[in-house]
Amino acid sequence: MNELMITLRLIHILFGVLWAGWTFSMALFIEPAGRLAGPASGPFMQALAGKTPLIKYMLASPLLVVTSGIWMLWIVSGGFDVEWMSSTHGSVLMVGSISGLLAFVFGAIVLRPASQRMGAIAAEIGAAGGAPSPEQIAELNSVRERLGKGGRIAAVMLLVAVVVMAITRYV
Repeated sequence: MNELMITLRLIHILFGVLWAGWTFSMALFIEPAGRLAGPASGPFMQALAGKTPLIKYMLASPLLVVTSGIWMLWIVSGGFDVEWMSSTHGSVLMVGSISGLLAFVFGAIVLRPASQRMGAIAAEIGAAGGAPSPEQIAELNSVRERLGKGGRIAAVMLLVAVVVMAITRYV
């Protein structure tokens, strides 16, 4: 059991750092810089998403974090025992867990489709070989705005999860 918890905790923390770190970096630095750079940010983002393993890690990390977190919660709560879950420690841990789960679901239903749409528009522009049409520019700006706002929302949810997970042992 101890080896299982150590393994689950390592997976949870390492991939949680990757997930939260990317989300915070994107929301605080990369997306605002891309907005300031305008169309010049397109090649950088295409290279980042298309020529690095970023997408694979950003798809796998939240899934590994959520799965390992639920498994650890099952173990420490004695199978989601109501009395344990109602305790101060259990309640605080649930706040972080729910916040992380919300970030996961939000990313899946809002951020991922928007990212895919941005990639599709970029591919259309690249295939056409010319300058983007006014409609494509308008849609790119709309999707970029949605991703920016969505990224900030996800970052707040993950911040809550990270803070709560960091202090829950001491509550």
